[in-house]
Amino acid sequence: MREARNSGAEWPQKKLTVGLSPASVPKGGSGFDLAVACAVLGAAERIDPASIADVVMIGELGLDGRVRPVRGVLPAVLAAAEAGYRQVVVPEQTAGEAALVPGVSVLGVRSLRQLIAVLCEEPVPDEREAHDEGRPDTRLAGLMVPGAGIGTGLARGAG
Repeated sequence: MREARNSGAEWPQKKLTVGLSPASVPKGGSGFDLAVACAVLGAAERIDPASIADVVMIGELGLDGRVRPVRGVLPAVLAAAEAGYRQVVVPEQTAGEAALVPGVSVLGVRSLRQLIAVLCEEPVPDEREAHDEGRPDTRLAGLMVPGAGIGTGLARGAG
């Protein structure tokens, strides 16, 4: 997985099968990327599996290892809280939204590298926010802006 290697993490060099339970619940989108990467790194003993056992992780991983925002963070964190979870990790851009849920501790991260450092109690790298020239701001993904459309420079559903 290029995202993990680009984050400086040792990725297992073998075939992996990841199961998302329960099978009866439909799943879609890239919001599971961060959780799956951390589960694999826990299984490979790069991070302590106990450090992620009761943590809900939401976020897409870019090929450079950066954690990108996804739609539905607030309802996902609300559901996690209702299920009894008290710790969540989300993309830094959506930490404020996630923090609206009472009783939940929120960690906003910019990259998988930062999250690994926090989980392993290592120095946290200072990673500046990357701005991709000419690309829509991923924080606007799914945001409906009056008048937005063709020719405005704002793309619907970008990210």
